Amino acid sequence: MKSTEGMVQYKLSKVRIENSVLGEVMAIDYKRTREGTGNVSLSIRSDNGPVRVMGLGPRIESSGTIRLRDMLARIRSTLADGQPDGLEFCITATVSTLPGNPKFLVSNIVRHGKLGSKWKPRDLNDREKEFLEQERLRTNPPESVPDGYERSTSDTTLVPGMPVMYGSMGEWLPAVVARPSSRTFVHLYVDGRETLLVVKRQDWLAVSQKVAKQASRDPDSFSFAESVLPGTIFLLKDEQVPATEVDNLVPGTPLLWARGIKWQSVHWMAEEGDQFRVLDRSNNAPKMETDKATQFAVTKETLQKLKAGDTDSFAANIKGFESLRIASAATSGTSSATGGMNLGVAPARSETPVPSSEEPAAEVRTWSDASGKFKIVAALVARDDSQVTLQRGDGRTVKVPIDRLSDDDREWLEREPEPEEPDDNPFAIEPISSTTAVDDYKGQFNRVAALKDINWGAQSLGFSPDANQVVVGSRSGTFWFSEITTAGLQTVSLKDAEIGEFNSIAFTPDGQTLLLGGARGEVMVYAVDSSGRLTFESRYKLHDRKVSQIVVSPDGKKALSAGDDKQALCWDVATGRRIALLDQFSGRVKACQFAQGGSIILATDGKNVIGLDLANDRSLNPVAVARSHAAGQSAAFSPDGTQLAVGDTYAIKVFDLTTGRQSKLLQSTEIQWSMCFAPNGRHLFSGGNGKVNLWDTQTGGLVHSETVGSSFYVQSLAISADGRRLFCPTDHNTATVFEVK
Repeated sequence: MKSTEGMVQYKLSKVRIENSVLGEVMAIDYKRTREGTGNVSLSIRSDNGPVRVMGLGPRIESSGTIRLRDMLARIRSTLADGQPDGLEFCITATVSTLPGNPKFLVSNIVRHGKLGSKWKPRDLNDREKEFLEQERLRTNPPESVPDGYERSTSDTTLVPGMPVMYGSMGEWLPAVVARPSSRTFVHLYVDGRETLLVVKRQDWLAVSQKVAKQASRDPDSFSFAESVLPGTIFLLKDEQVPATEVDNLVPGTPLLWARGIKWQSVHWMAEEGDQFRVLDRSNNAPKMETDKATQFAVTKETLQKLKAGDTDSFAANIKGFESLRIASAATSGTSSATGGMNLGVAPARSETPVPSSEEPAAEVRTWSDASGKFKIVAALVARDDSQVTLQRGDGRTVKVPIDRLSDDDREWLEREPEPEEPDDNPFAIEPISSTTAVDDYKGQFNRVAALKDINWGAQSLGFSPDANQVVVGSRSGTFWFSEITTAGLQTVSLKDAEIGEFNSIAFTPDGQTLLLGGARGEVMVYAVDSSGRLTFESRYKLHDRKVSQIVVSPDGKKALSAGDDKQALCWDVATGRRIALLDQFSGRVKACQFAQGGSIILATDGKNVIGLDLANDRSLNPVAVARSHAAGQSAAFSPDGTQLAVGDTYAIKVFDLTTGRQSKLLQSTEIQWSMCFAPNGRHLFSGGNGKVNLWDTQTGGLVHSETVGSSFYVQSLAISADGRRLFCPTDHNTATVFEVK
């Protein structure tokens, strides 16, 4: 649409092709000619329609040059012979409050090549003009101040209790200063609100000249009469008191939680240190939440019932949730909330067996065939007179004739027959049985359960080994631990203010340990008991920046973490002790994996795959997979580490790491923001714009594309150990479990 008054304006010039070390680059100069509102971006059009800029798009500031690497060649390759091959460029702006998020033309239009049509922006209709006017009023202070008033500055004296006026939608409204929070902002009391209002001091506040003089001469003449819950912006009414002043809370006690901008009704469950665990029943999926005790209040009516011992009605508030428990362990320098649950509901168990820690582990050793060419790291799980059954670290089994084993292996088995000279690899993997994992997919997605109200969205996802528990980590420093039951998801949320955000999740194969990686390079370690109770155990500082992925070795003793500090680190799960380091990367490490039963570690930044043989302390030959670590947004190793899928602009390259060669190219029409292999090692799930794509890496074909939402990127995926369940975001604050077939 055509731009309107008050919107930012730019001028584009000098469209050209430049040569650089990266090949041909299309360059466009730009300069801002007018300040104004609008979130700007580059828009491109061909005769085939709009063209999307790869990745996040160029950043547009006050002036500079936009450079688009390889854009012209890519666009021209998509056009049919004989069609015009030109492109049109312009800068457009969006306004967040306008319905439909339309784009406004805020620059001139420049061309490269020939086009058969022109860009034709339209005028705004009356409804759109009204919305834009509302946006202008919302984002700009009133143009003039009332008679006898002057605009506040950062140096204006503001004291609690003094009356002022604040700007709102082009008008000045009365308020009272509650507390000056800084030289930039002030907290105001506005009659009828549950919380204090935060307002900019500069321009948005007006003070009468008379009041300003009085505040300078005698600031003690003003006082703020309202009560505020300490440490919050929530106002306490006459019938409310801080919950920290009540020492006889019982399970089920109604509380008010200072959350967001309105009080939220919850029910007290337990106290752990300086935090309360509460039951939130405000929607159809009750959740356990934890927060500092200072964030809660009690009404005087509830307080009177507590003092009188009249608490029988409180039990009904938590009926059916009495057995929810949280265990905690004190740790130096941490403020973590720990917890778990036992809902007393028996979920349908996966057919994939989970190893018991009480069962003796079979000896894991390296087996070799008679030629010495083929090897496998596995444990002996069964044998008869003619063959042995070996189990690899990923749980898959191989049946091998005894007479095709090496002399050392037969001696180990106390066998002495002469081996036959093999023509092929006797360790070829048998197809996975349908009773243990999905071998093939038809592209069916059925919703099982959804976790809603995820603050700041799902940043990381994970399944327990039996696929009956899911974990979600968010940018808010909160993670959700949910049990999948016949009634949906039963959830407890835990918050750790120090970790920043939860970026990666992994369970040990026995399901008894949960690992959570954070934005500041730390990993949290929780013990998980058979009833689903979480106990905080350790906090390891392993990376200098975000921990983007964690995988665990088949024996559950070692973990491998990928970091935004361009390092992959192998470490001991029990102690956090560093075992090995991979650090020859150009960019952040996008994926990592154990191979050969945990004896080899692999990691990639999207440009190269680097590996290390832990058993022999020997570096593996690196494998180049892209021109640059910035070529794609995501990467994923297959469960056995023999394959790698890596994004390359709109495509996905699949590499056979045993040969170091590309095996397939999966063609898409958009960037794939996340990837994970199915347990069968053949199928790949990838996340696009509101879609999850299912690929067959053997044929290179797209099996199915499932629309899971709209207008958001699916930036995290998790697949269960049996391949039957997929966990992914389905909007900005919801994650859904699907049954996939």
